[in-house]
Amino acid sequence: KNLPEDFYDIYLINHNKQVFGVVPLGRLMGSKRDVSLNKITNKELRLIEVNMDQEEVAYLFSKYGLVSAAVIDQNEKIIGSITVDDVVEVIEEEREEDILKLGGVGHTDIYNAIIDTTKSRFSWLLVNLLTAVVASIVIGFFEASIEKVVALAILMPIVASMGGNAGTQTLTVAVRAIAVKELTTSNAIKIIT
Repeated sequence: KNLPEDFYDIYLINHNKQVFGVVPLGRLMGSKRDVSLNKITNKELRLIEVNMDQEEVAYLFSKYGLVSAAVIDQNEKIIGSITVDDVVEVIEEEREEDILKLGGVGHTDIYNAIIDTTKSRFSWLLVNLLTAVVASIVIGFFEASIEKVVALAILMPIVASMGGNAGTQTLTVAVRAIAVKELTTSNAIKIIT
């Protein structure tokens, strides 16, 4: 009566309700009836602590190709299971959050008040304004050269556009690397170099 609607693994527990093995349903169905469950358990046992961050759970499912995992409490007793269906929803939420962060807008709604939207985006717009001012000051240093060679003035928007595109691409790769845990504090300097 207490079986979940969908499940993919059978968890073996001891008398203290602690998980000591997991048997995938496919392996159970493909085994002979007289085989002990201990003999057909997975070699690796992946347990999810009840307080683990949902993003970390999604990472574990992705890294180890899990279909389901047992959820345990602080005493290592099983309290339930999480399936890949649940994790897909988390991955979708995290992907949306990362995309919004990449654009520097955070969680937003197109129906938010103009003041709220401006407040949430102001810091990024201010940084953009300051870098544009610095760029215009640098261009001012070369004013005489630009007057002599007019072709340089034509190239300025191209250089600015290419710089913006290269920056966006770099940011996208960096955010992805952080999301899949390829960029860490130990290799950050090497990657930046």
